[in-house]
Amino acid sequence: IHTLQTTVLSVRRGAAGELLELLPKGTTGEDVLQESLMYLEIDRCANVSELNVLARELEQVLGEVRAAVEDFGPMKARLHELLASIDANESNTDVEEKAEIKVFLQWLVDNHFTFLGYEEFEVRNDAEGGQLVYDESSFLGLTRLLRPGLTREELHIEDYAVKYLQEPVLLSFAKAAHPSRVHRPAYPDYVSIRQIDASGKVIKECRFMGLYTSSVYGESVRQIPYIRRKVAEVERRSGFDAKAHLGKELAQVVEVLPRDDLFQTPVDELFTTVMSIVQIQERNKIRVFLRKDPYGRFCYCLAYVPRDVYSTEVRQKIQQVLMDRL
Repeated sequence: IHTLQTTVLSVRRGAAGELLELLPKGTTGEDVLQESLMYLEIDRCANVSELNVLARELEQVLGEVRAAVEDFGPMKARLHELLASIDANESNTDVEEKAEIKVFLQWLVDNHFTFLGYEEFEVRNDAEGGQLVYDESSFLGLTRLLRPGLTREELHIEDYAVKYLQEPVLLSFAKAAHPSRVHRPAYPDYVSIRQIDASGKVIKECRFMGLYTSSVYGESVRQIPYIRRKVAEVERRSGFDAKAHLGKELAQVVEVLPRDDLFQTPVDELFTTVMSIVQIQERNKIRVFLRKDPYGRFCYCLAYVPRDVYSTEVRQKIQQVLMDRL
C-alpha cells in the first residue's frame, strides 16, 4: 500500500442501500448514516484474476468486520450474564478470587477488550484424546464465520489440551491459532469462563475471542484486575522488602513482563520465572526462559542478554537458534 486516505461522510440511503443524499459533515438524525470512504493506492494488479482475488479477500475482511461490529453488543451482554452468574458457579474458587474475576470481566467491558467472537463448547474424551462439541447457537461475531462446518479432524484435540480444558478453574486464558484480520493483525486472545458442577467437573466453556486495547499494554500490572493478584502473590512469596533493592528489582521485572505471560502463566510458574530473572539482574549471564501455551500452538521465549554483548547480530543468532530448535 503506497497511499491510504480516509474520511467520514454523512449520507442518507434508501431501503435497497442506494445513495439518496450526501449531507454536510457532522449532520445527525435517525436516518443519517456515518460512512467511511477509503482511498488506497497499491502495487499494480497485472491481470483480471489478481483483481478478482483482491476483491474477494476485501469482501471477506469486510464481512468479518461486519460480523464483529453487529455482534459487539450481544457479546458484551453475554459477558454481563456470565459475570452475574459467577457467584453461583460450583467451582472451588474462593470468594475473594470470584470477586476479582467479576472485577476483571467488568474491566474488559470498560474499553479494555475489543470483542471479536464468542462460542460455547463441551470437551468429551475419546480413544485418541478428546473432542470439542460446539453449541452453534451460541456463536457470535467472527465465530459465526469461522466455526460452522468444522470436520471431525479439526475438532480433535490432544491429551494435554484435554487435560487443560478439564481443569476446574473458573477463568482461563489462551491464544487463537490464527491472526486477526479485524482491528489489528495480531493473534487474538481467548478469555474463558468455565461452568463447573458440584463434583468439580467442567460442564461447559464459554469463550470470548478478542484483542486487548492498546492502553492495557501501557497500564501498570498493579492496576490490571486478576494480574495484580498474581503479582501481589509473587511479591509475598519472595519475602523482599518493597523499599529495598531486591524488592525494587522484582517490581521492575514484573512490570516489564509481557502481558501474555502474566495472564496465562500459573502463579507457581510465574514466581519461579520472576525469581530467576531477578537473580540474573546482578550477574553478567545469558538466560532463556521458554513456555508452551496450553494448546501446544505457541512457544513463548524470554531471552536476557547483557547489554555490553547485545547487538543486532546477537539477536539474529538467537532467533535462528530458536527457529532451528523449536
